[in-house]
Amino acid sequence: MRIGEVAQAAGVAVHTLRYYERIGLIPPPRRSGSGYRDYAPSVVERIHFIVNAKQFGFSLSEIQELLALRDGEPQCEPAHKIASERLRELDNQLEELGETRAALYELLESCSGAEDTCGIIEQLEEQNGG
Repeated sequence: MRIGEVAQAAGVAVHTLRYYERIGLIPPPRRSGSGYRDYAPSVVERIHFIVNAKQFGFSLSEIQELLALRDGEPQCEPAHKIASERLRELDNQLEELGETRAALYELLESCSGAEDTCGIIEQLEEQNGG
């Protein structure tokens, strides 16, 4: 399959395929006599795996590890460890977002709606040492 065909079948851009190839997420394809990339049809499934993993928020290095597990003897324990770490990261992000959300509510409460002064601007100036 040519690069455009793979990109269309996998639902990604051509430059994404080239990037994945450059960083080793997909194997380098054979080259035709005229230099065109000639991908095996199985690369589409590999790209779907990558896209699915990205939707769960896995980093490219984590995806590389998961692909290695997929390509070898599938092992649940290392995959479980990677997914558990990702879940911990998400929990931390959610906690931080909750704190930011609460702080933003407090910031909004500081705004009286008066035209001559703005509590939001004043609070932000105080936060920056202004």
